[in-house]
Amino acid sequence: MFLATTALSEFWNMDDRILFLGSWCLRSDRREEWSGLHYEVLPFPWEDRQRLYGAIDYVRSCYERTLERLTDYCNDVRGSSNSVRYYRILLGPWLNLYVHVLYDRYVLLKDALSRHESLHTIVMTAESYRVPSDVLGFLRSIEGDRYNLQICSQILELMGYDFPAKPCRITQPPARSSRRRGPFAAPRRLGKWLFRKALEAGQARADVGIVAGAFTLKEMAALARQTQFRVLPL
Repeated sequence: MFLATTALSEFWNMDDRILFLGSWCLRSDRREEWSGLHYEVLPFPWEDRQRLYGAIDYVRSCYERTLERLTDYCNDVRGSSNSVRYYRILLGPWLNLYVHVLYDRYVLLKDALSRHESLHTIVMTAESYRVPSDVLGFLRSIEGDRYNLQICSQILELMGYDFPAKPCRITQPPARSSRRRGPFAAPRRLGKWLFRKALEAGQARADVGIVAGAFTLKEMAALARQTQFRVLPL
């Protein structure tokens, strides 16, 4: 039986019976690729609420232990002595999400492999791996099929499996457009442009700079005003 870990059909074996790792592998816009296949979908593990709550506690403890180790590592590399709280603010949002994503994929793969011992699959070559440059890049990548295939490939390698591999080009999903149309579109864009220029001029005097924050421009403007422009995005 073949294990499909991605919606990318080039990483499927359509001549074999297929176990899809999750419903995300069956994209509705590509129904013609899988509708005629002999397949089943792995049961969703988190419908078991007791298992879910246990996983939440476990991942929380993993996050804390990893954050402590990253604190020691980053301080050693940078020659600094920053606290765990410092790195919780700097790395915490990304790390928390990343640990949850890794554990979720690990549990799915472990369930699939224990359910069918003779499973085989195709993974991505290490040369095709890509590392997102920042938090927003990670958030965009984790929505894509290729980056999830990379994560599954890395986990399977760490689990000791040696499946056939093939290259895959990873591209960042395009940023969502916030451009509005209508008679007020141009004034809005002009206002946003002026606000950005004001922020750039004030960044050198700011006390706090926010990098890759998940704020909208309106929220950032409100925060800047309320702090008398002491907090600004970089």
